[in-house]
Amino acid sequence: MVKPDKLPQSSTLASHVHQSDFCDALTFMVSEDGMSPSDVYVAIFGQLPPFVQQLMSLRNQIVEPFGFKVQEIQSLPSAELLKTSKGEGLHQVEHLDDQEIICSSAEKHMQVWLSVVKRSERQFTLSTMVATHSAIGKAYLNVVIPFHKVVAMASVRAMLKNVQLKKEPSN
Repeated sequence: MVKPDKLPQSSTLASHVHQSDFCDALTFMVSEDGMSPSDVYVAIFGQLPPFVQQLMSLRNQIVEPFGFKVQEIQSLPSAELLKTSKGEGLHQVEHLDDQEIICSSAEKHMQVWLSVVKRSERQFTLSTMVATHSAIGKAYLNVVIPFHKVVAMASVRAMLKNVQLKKEPSN
């Protein structure tokens, strides 16, 4: 089950939330023991649902003329590369420890942070925080918030299904 939540107080981002223009979170339970925050991050963003990939491709075509960064939809390194801070685009590692990974992307219109916090052995919270730097960034954020909520929920649910499928023995 995936439920809307708030940014965990234990997150390194918590002290910056008052400076952001948007922040939301989803809390969920994984079926597998031993997953780290970076494992969960890669499981979510490394296998986005096909409709999310299509939306992101459309988004890239629309916003590129306005000076927004665009990137490959599935250009996510492995958890090992994230652990050595060799991510690219939205996957630039800002913080990584046993309890949290924070990746970010900065551009002229906005900065985006993605955080995965490990709250217990199987419970995690994915948070998104955005700070805008321009009127174009604010307008973009207001337009995408409803899409973001659908995309985030679908991406976490797809990850949970994929992790469960990997755990189940094949017949």
